[in-house]
Amino acid sequence: MVLFIFLYTSFVLYLFIGWNYKKNELKKRHLSTDLLVSVLVPMRNESGLIEKVLNCISQQTYQNFELIIIDDYSADDSVQKAKNFLKDRKVLFKIIKLEDMYDATYNLSNNKKRAITAGVNSASGDLIIAIDADITMSEHWLASMVAYFKSHDIVFFSAPVLYNQQSSFFGKFLEVDQINNMAVTIASLNWGKPIMANGANMAFSKAAWNAVNGYDGILHVPSGDDMMLLHRMQSKFPNAIGFNNHEQAVVYTIPVKNINEFINQRVRWFGKVFQFEDKTSVIFLGLGLMLNLFIVIQLLKLPFFTFSAIIVLFIKSFADTIFISAPLYYFKRPSYIPLLPLFSILFSIYIVGIAIITPFYKYQWKKLN
Repeated sequence: MVLFIFLYTSFVLYLFIGWNYKKNELKKRHLSTDLLVSVLVPMRNESGLIEKVLNCISQQTYQNFELIIIDDYSADDSVQKAKNFLKDRKVLFKIIKLEDMYDATYNLSNNKKRAITAGVNSASGDLIIAIDADITMSEHWLASMVAYFKSHDIVFFSAPVLYNQQSSFFGKFLEVDQINNMAVTIASLNWGKPIMANGANMAFSKAAWNAVNGYDGILHVPSGDDMMLLHRMQSKFPNAIGFNNHEQAVVYTIPVKNINEFINQRVRWFGKVFQFEDKTSVIFLGLGLMLNLFIVIQLLKLPFFTFSAIIVLFIKSFADTIFISAPLYYFKRPSYIPLLPLFSILFSIYIVGIAIITPFYKYQWKKLN
């Protein structure tokens, strides 16, 4: 028990200092050129949402960009809706279909990496920004992303991905989990050891992509388009990774609707961990799993060793609350702080549960046809 308390408090203290006191010292630069940006939007069966993101993109205040939509074997009218929406707007765009590049068997695959690769290969911009097809953002989003890139000597950066404020208990849990992941992302980056990124809002230079050979050799790995690319960039350019935390850089996405979708999503995320090329991240995340497993064991011990179990659970909840409170304030969700002790325990249960079922659970990517 003493070892756990030491390890867990040290783990959270490391993140706490990273969020609150460390600062990622990036080299400054000032690019005065009117930078051409290529915005990549991979999509599969997004008929109900694609017009929303395209509307946001068409209203950006920064105008020097091209839009590249990569269709991943959609079976609905996503492509036609995108064409119809964009035809009368002053947006330079192209639509690429993966079915024109691969045979029909890839219809059953998670093709996110292939979609981004196809988009980069078709891109003319020096800065590539990859987003998801189910997000929305402010009209100043692109200007914020470009300004951050032009003022810092970086090759890769990500930016916040939030859920719109939720009313249900489950929705609040998802929001806090998302903000916790971003807090870990920023804290680890501030220590110079970034381990996470979010592919719904990430950017990189095309030159750096070519330097690390994109996703060569890992196209077959399900998911991981964000973190695996981050790890390659970090290995090649260790002092050129950033995070644009400006409020205008935020994009908003839709949380999963129910427990089944949640399990499907988290199994997909967890399944990529042990195929990471960056072993430091594997060790870091593996340590987190072991510590959460210890918490679940304490829950099982509650009827028999009540006092020691309660002590451990209290310390875990207290440490998590201290760490996550500041990010909740930063992302304007302070009203969720009273829920943190309970969420802290639920985090451990779901992390361990997902880890256990991942080898046996066959997740579904989007709506495979």
